[in-house]
This record gives sequence, C-alpha cells and structure tokens, in this order.
Amino acid sequence: DLNTRQNQLIDDAGKAGAGNHAEIVWSPDSKTLAIVRSASSIKRNQIALYALDTRQLHFVTSDRFESQSPVFSPDGQWLYFLSERNFQVANRSPWGDRNMGPAFDKRTGIY
Repeated sequence: DLNTRQNQLIDDAGKAGAGNHAEIVWSPDSKTLAIVRSASSIKRNQIALYALDTRQLHFVTSDRFESQSPVFSPDGQWLYFLSERNFQVANRSPWGDRNMGPAFDKRTGIY
C-alpha cells in the first residue's frame, strides 16, 4: 500500500499446500490481478482473479483442466488464457501392433 507504506499479503499459496504462483498479471486499470496457481491437491494450474478493493481471491477456471498464460483485453473487460481441454486422439487407432496408445498432440486452446 503506497499510502501506508505497508506490504500486504495477497495470497499465500504455500500455506494452502498449493505451491508457488506460476504467473501474475495486472489488469489494464491496475485494480485486478490474474494469478495462476493450483488450488487443490490435484496440482493443476488454475486462474484466479484478485480484486484489490475487496481483497478477495476468486478462481475462474476449474481444476479439471490445466490453465495458464492469462491476458486481459486492452479495456480490461475480457480475460483470455490458454487451457489444455482438447483431447482428440491424433493417431487413428490405438490398437495397432506398434502403437504406444492414444496420443493427444493438440490439447491447448485459446479461451
């Protein structure tokens, strides 16, 4: 806080057993932070928004999919991110005699 010259703890992911923050991004108006970290024991990265005025952290993605690289639109109204949600099999059949099993080569999409 610049007015009080005091540091403020925003999120203690380590205390929650979630590990470190992978990424932190400011919104264009500097009122919101997008934070990438895991929120559960599953350890998949999720995206959370932290509002500086209310001091509330709210997760906006699920732990069902790995999500990363948040970017705010220039006006701050939209949040874009990458997430691994596409599980279409790249190889035609996982049952061939030399096939190692299904391969998912294009999992990441822009959301």
